[in-house]
Amino acid sequence: AAIIDANNAMDHVGRFLGRLRSDDPMLSEVHFVEELSTWLDPNDFLEGLTYALHNNHTVTKLIIRNLPHAIDDRGVYALYSLLRHNSYITDIIIENVKFDGLFGLRQVFSGIARNPSSAVETLIIASADIIEYEEEGDDMHCDPTAVFLTDAEGLAELLRSTTTLRKIDMSPNGLHDYFATRILAPALAENSSVTELDVSHNDDLTETGLRALRNAMGGRGTVIMDCIDEENAHQQQENAIHVIPDGQ
Repeated sequence: AAIIDANNAMDHVGRFLGRLRSDDPMLSEVHFVEELSTWLDPNDFLEGLTYALHNNHTVTKLIIRNLPHAIDDRGVYALYSLLRHNSYITDIIIENVKFDGLFGLRQVFSGIARNPSSAVETLIIASADIIEYEEEGDDMHCDPTAVFLTDAEGLAELLRSTTTLRKIDMSPNGLHDYFATRILAPALAENSSVTELDVSHNDDLTETGLRALRNAMGGRGTVIMDCIDEENAHQQQENAIHVIPDGQ
């Protein structure tokens, strides 16, 4: 159920959350998208959504997409709490969303990982713009690389614990060889449920990291990296030896 009534956003959301609390069988999806978030604080909405879904049994898909305002630690904690306790959501899609705070995506991964009743099968985190910070004296500074390390560790925690997750799409998200070889590949090797991992368009991920992920996946599934695969296929075509039959 897409929420896009900009003129009466507050009333619309209030009615929508009420329907979620009453377990309306007509509602199976929640879409939190740009049109609504222009008028609402995303963190307020996520707190309300977490409460509304506490006893909901009908919603199976959560989509958060193209938000103009960042999700801060309050919203992230609400997401963590939601995913930590919900046992009905099977699909989570977070696209073009900014996380502004100390925690970010790690809490999303950890919420699923620490829920023994989680039903999540598909997790898509695409183009998430992570604006996170570390304290240094009295100042705050942006350090996306260091912070994404914690996010990668959260994904590794999820890989080691999940038995329901089948598909993960992380394209693009700043993934590079160190994260792939040292953090994600060992966790992926321990996992038995994931059969598709898409890491396309991560510009700093090379053949080295891709090979580590594919070795960890083994024969049970596929690791997708479109740009490298396309380049290799093109190179193979260029290197192909064309034999001209006799008489032609």
